Order: sequence, then structure tokens, then C-alpha cells
Amino acid sequence: MLFITGPSWPYETARVLTAAANILQEYSNQSTLTGDEYFQLLAQYIFQHTTTSANNDTAHPPGSGHIFENVHADLGYWNNRAIMYWADEPGRNQGDDYNHSTLIDLILTGLFGIRPQANRTLVVNPLLAGAPARIFKSFAIDHLRYKARNVGIKWTIATGLQVFVDGKLAAHRATMGMLRVDV
Repeated sequence: MLFITGPSWPYETARVLTAAANILQEYSNQSTLTGDEYFQLLAQYIFQHTTTSANNDTAHPPGSGHIFENVHADLGYWNNRAIMYWADEPGRNQGDDYNHSTLIDLILTGLFGIRPQANRTLVVNPLLAGAPARIFKSFAIDHLRYKARNVGIKWTIATGLQVFVDGKLAAHRATMGMLRVDV
């Protein structure tokens, strides 16, 4: 099980998650990092974007999500926001729209495995093996613009993994795994 200790910086965590997804996508025979560990770290990161117990949280409504510089690893409050409140600094409420992280990129290219290619193909290789099955019984992404085309991706246990280009089925497999699609 992967445990993170110490403060977590969203921007740096995003860089680590991007590298982790690249390792899992490109080096499937490695044994240093598992899909389960990737999913655990991504889940922690997503939690930072959705719920906080930040001191004097200014998210609307309070607790609904707020990104700042670094979050306390154990208590979940934003460290520098707390320091500014303790010092009664005038700029203590800054950062309501502070979002330099790449959350959606991590979900699309990492978790759902949408990997752009230099040529006219697209690789879809979801990293959902480590995700609890109850969470991802299905997922869908629609109207993703890629090389001037509309791409849709759908996964259900019943239909398998499907990739659509401009509304037409372009690739399919019954199990979760890699698909290379001509676009």
C-alpha cells in the first residue's frame, strides 16, 4: 500500500502522477509501480480537489473544494492558508481560483489511458486495473476533440471497451486493455 507523508503540493503531485501513468503505460513489464498504487495516489489527489477542511475555507460552499499551495498530509488543511490566518495577513483569502494542477489531464491520459500519438492514431489504454471494480463499472467520455474529429470512449462490463470516431464504432474489445484506433 502506498502512503504519502509530509505536505502535498498539487502541482508536484500532478507531475509525479503524470510520470507514474507514463511508466505504467510504456513499461508494463516493470514491477516497481502497480496500477493499484497509481490509483491510490490519484484518489488522494482527487480528494484534495473536491473536499478540504482548510482553515477558514473560502470555497463556496465551505468544504466543497479549494486548491492552494500545499495541503497538510494528515489533517487536510492548506498549510499556507492556515499560516496566513494565524498571522492575520491581509491576503489570507487569496487563491479561491488557484488551480495550476492538471487534474483533468491525469484522469483522461492517465486513468482512462487516452494517449495522443504523432500520427493519425489514438491509443486508449485505461489504467483501471488498480481501481476498485465498484467505482468503474462503466465510464464514458464524449465529444473529445482529437485531430479535428469527435472521439467517444465507452466502457461497460456488458459491452467492453468501445471507441467511437464521429459517432461510428471504430474499435472494440471485450476486456479492459489497449486499443489503437485510426482517426
